[in-house]
Amino acid sequence: MPGKNGKAKQAIDYCNQIFKIERELQELSPEERYEQRQLQVKPVIEAFYDFLGSFIPMKGKLQTAVHYVLNQKKELMAFLKDGRLEVSNNRAERAIKTVVIGRKNYLFSTSLSGAEANTIIYSVIP
Repeated sequence: MPGKNGKAKQAIDYCNQIFKIERELQELSPEERYEQRQLQVKPVIEAFYDFLGSFIPMKGKLQTAVHYVLNQKKELMAFLKDGRLEVSNNRAERAIKTVVIGRKNYLFSTSLSGAEANTIIYSVIP
């Protein structure tokens, strides 16, 4: 099976390791989580970035992903600085999903009054 042990799989394994540690730290206080992140998560992230830095030039989607991660390093590591921050923004993404989907769907409102009603309701809902 191609890619079973490839570079993309190795990168995913690093990410899975980070999320596994984060699940174990979930019940800690923000101060304790910060300390444990420095001890457990930060070395994994540093190894991940060392791994990415070892790539030879490549092409395609993997190259795009690697360049994104390397260019966003500061932002992607921000959660290490504060135990209150989550490793993922999934909660925020889920919270705005209905608004985003609705906004796109309402581009196709069938009447002016329906479009105005949608505009009003979505300007009131944060």
